[in-house]
Amino acid sequence: MDKESSKPTYNDNIHTCQEELIFLYQVLDNINGILFTHDPEGNLVFANKKFMEFTGFNKDQLMRSNFLDLVQREDRDEARKQMAISQAGKPGTYEARVIIYGNEIRKVRFNVSPLWEKQSVVGGIVLAEDVTDYRKKEKALQESRQFLLDIINFLPDPTFVIDMDGRVIIWNKAIEEMTGVKAADILGKNKYEHAIPFYGKRRPILIDLLFKSEEEVKQYYSYVKRENDTLMVETSFPCVKGKQRTLWGKATPLYNSEGEMIAAIETIRDITERKRTEDKMKYLIYHDSLTGLNNRAFFEQEIKRLENSRNNPVGIIVCDIDGLKLVNDTMGHQAGDEMLINTAKILRQSFRDDDIITRIGGDEFAVLLPGTSEKVVKDATCRLKETLRRYNEKGEGIPLSLSFGWAVREDSGQNLSEVFKTADNRMYENKPKKRADFRRQIEKWKQNKNI
Repeated sequence: MDKESSKPTYNDNIHTCQEELIFLYQVLDNINGILFTHDPEGNLVFANKKFMEFTGFNKDQLMRSNFLDLVQREDRDEARKQMAISQAGKPGTYEARVIIYGNEIRKVRFNVSPLWEKQSVVGGIVLAEDVTDYRKKEKALQESRQFLLDIINFLPDPTFVIDMDGRVIIWNKAIEEMTGVKAADILGKNKYEHAIPFYGKRRPILIDLLFKSEEEVKQYYSYVKRENDTLMVETSFPCVKGKQRTLWGKATPLYNSEGEMIAAIETIRDITERKRTEDKMKYLIYHDSLTGLNNRAFFEQEIKRLENSRNNPVGIIVCDIDGLKLVNDTMGHQAGDEMLINTAKILRQSFRDDDIITRIGGDEFAVLLPGTSEKVVKDATCRLKETLRRYNEKGEGIPLSLSFGWAVREDSGQNLSEVFKTADNRMYENKPKKRADFRRQIEKWKQNKNI
């Protein structure tokens, strides 16, 4: 075969080009995406199978259409704007609502590129994606997120959240009210900014200590309760709006769907008033309301505690006001209350801070002296007599006379209840003579006072 006969003819070249064109059309027709082209006015020039399947229109219907006819009226201006951009030779991306077969409306994202021919733009080539379902899910997620944010925002307990970089990402209304710090002023801030409203300085607080060791936690809190990966604490904060407050806090990590920690949340409750009420209740349970001394319940509790301790020796002094009934009957209960209050003052003046002074009955008092020898107990009774003498010598109040007895437990083999009985019996041995003496003393005092 000669060389001339082996050269491709004009018809051969045409045929090859046609074959390549068919091949390219088949490629474009079968790509897994919506593809079409249009001229500068928006008239459709080519649409692949995916485009026809998506819209529900056949090729003849589409080729007689302008692309803008498929776009919902309210979105056509944006489509025209993007067509103008592509005509200027620049690509662009936008979303618009498209009306497909059966008047169904779908949300579509269009990626538009200029279609060139001989260095001139002759239209646009568009790769489109139906994002309707994605946008619905996105909207549902956004609504769910906003719903949860609204719930957190309106929780009655102050609540905040930090991300893994320590940045504040949620700061609800209740914590705004507690701290005086607005969400707008703290969101996005880190470096322990969230600690300043509570401590007046930057430092780790409960939420920052979730996965720290016990030793590290104890550097900041004396006691923290840990339940799995949750920390709880009850502590006093020095400067919440410039006031000392007692707060309860609970911090716990937040995880994503794959179990990775992505943030941490802390909820706070102001329990200042509750603690004050509890302290008042506790005070009332263990204190005498008239004298302010510890009461019989506290005395019995301390007897039980000391009974099982090795804090020996333990001294007990029992005192009884002589003539209290006489004063109540002849001068009224207000005068009797005055005697009780003055007796409490004398006892406080006579004993050490570590000694436990209690009012255990109407006119009866008891003092526990832990770690006190017999000599020290005798010295304490001498101090009591001297304090009582000075009080009566001043003559500023109703005279007082006290009968008292004492006893000491030297070792743990002795029962403290028996020691108390011994001291009580000794007190009653002195009572009859003291009662008669006080009757004369009070009569003389009343004469001097013209009562």
